[in-house]
Amino acid sequence: MWVATVGAVVATGDARPTSDETLNNLAGSLEHLGQFEVLADESSVGNDRPFMAHGLQRRSQHRFVSTRPISESGGSTTRLRFRLREYEYEDPNHANEAWTKLLASADPDTGLTYEWDLVITNGARLYWLNAPCLLSRDNWAKLSDTLRHESSADGTPCDVGFECRCGHGCGSGE
Repeated sequence: MWVATVGAVVATGDARPTSDETLNNLAGSLEHLGQFEVLADESSVGNDRPFMAHGLQRRSQHRFVSTRPISESGGSTTRLRFRLREYEYEDPNHANEAWTKLLASADPDTGLTYEWDLVITNGARLYWLNAPCLLSRDNWAKLSDTLRHESSADGTPCDVGFECRCGHGCGSGE
């Protein structure tokens, strides 16, 4: 079982992330909003898009959930959340093929999920960062910039990918 500490929060799960440091840095990019619990899960990643499975060796999902609600009303709470999916392929060609098919599957008006989405590749890995529209444009930029930097092999921010704006279509940075 994998265990990571994010701030003062212990996160557990069965999947092994890219690195504990990457998860800490993603959560840390939004530390001004609070602390996040990180939950790892391999079971439900990518099942809704079968084309993502071609050449796939490993997949994992890391869900980040704020430890404290950002609002409470009538007995219900709202927590800030975001998700990082990581797909590791046999080779870069399979990762690029999945990236191309994922971009083609996006709705031109609403994108992949009608939320914030960033999909980037680095070699044989594909990263998909997702957050609800509840996250502001500025906070999304902090989060996505952190992933671009963290997923880079040489420390240069990764800009090979596409981004879907909350409630809008997607654009390619390739």
